[in-house]
Amino acid sequence: MSQNSELKIKIDKAKHKKLITIIEDLYEGAALESPEIEEFLKFTLFIVFDEYDKNKESIGKFYKANLQNYLKSKNMESQFP
Repeated sequence: MSQNSELKIKIDKAKHKKLITIIEDLYEGAALESPEIEEFLKFTLFIVFDEYDKNKESIGKFYKANLQNYLKSKNMESQFP
């Protein structure tokens, strides 16, 4: 039997609202089976784990391609809380 871990993140209200919109759009487009945030995050993690198991190089390239934009965005947020 495996033990569960709990992950928590904090996002601002605007990003939370955008996340809900994204999830609703994906759900309405039949890309998700549930409109719940927790299920979306579980599914997203499944995709990451599955891709990592199939092709570590591919997922590494994907994350490298997005890292600079993420860091830039994160830096902007810290300057304007």
